[in-house]
Amino acid sequence: MMKPLWIKALRELKPRLIFGVVMMVWTCLVLLWVSSQFEDKKPSEATIQRAVAAGFSAATTHEYAWWLIYSSSVGFTWLMMGTFLAGAGVNTQTTYGLKQGTHPSMLYTLSLPVRRRDLVLSRSLLGALFAIVLTFLPGLVVWALSPLVTKFPLPLNSVLIYSSFIAAGGMALYWLSVLFASFLDEQWQLYATWITAVIIVLLGQLTRIPVLSTFVHFSSSEIWIRTHTVPWSVAAVILALSITCLVGALRIVEQREY
Repeated sequence: MMKPLWIKALRELKPRLIFGVVMMVWTCLVLLWVSSQFEDKKPSEATIQRAVAAGFSAATTHEYAWWLIYSSSVGFTWLMMGTFLAGAGVNTQTTYGLKQGTHPSMLYTLSLPVRRRDLVLSRSLLGALFAIVLTFLPGLVVWALSPLVTKFPLPLNSVLIYSSFIAAGGMALYWLSVLFASFLDEQWQLYATWITAVIIVLLGQLTRIPVLSTFVHFSSSEIWIRTHTVPWSVAAVILALSITCLVGALRIVEQREY
């Protein structure tokens, strides 16, 4: 019975995936056009000042490419796009817009002769796979097309490293969104995820709590470009949080009376 569930999850996710791909590619094309304005090998004085202000020792081509593509609000966009794909498989998500309240198909879905656990796993795991694809897409598009517009394209190994950090950090928010989807409607699921993400970022920047602060730098790959080290303790926290959210979503869906 798992195959029909995977097909159901794919049909539910496909429009959102297409929308995410279009948005990502369009944003990347805009970024490439912006980066094409900086053809000189030696960065401008303003670029050097921005890089130094961000904590970099020098404004190298690779650092500037990271700053342009992955840092600040642009990097946060890559991180948040995956939450659009999160779901628990019970409250069917709409193709366009955000559904408020219970979806009419929920009772039919719950009446199917399948375990609720299988509903959650098929929907959430496929969504996680697509979320990772969306995370790697921007860097790969920029890497593939940048030789056409600039003399100094971003190296592929840097793209894979940056995207891996963002994908890992994004999984924490993704599985948190899956947990919210197990007891909130589609609209409040996204609101709760975004509010939580903003709180984490603000606490990490304002309170300097080591775990939160490192998580923010980890999720934007900033920790790598500054230190070239992997904070495995933060990676372990992200993994533990993701597993906890998945287990929590499974227990809520299995025990809740809808």
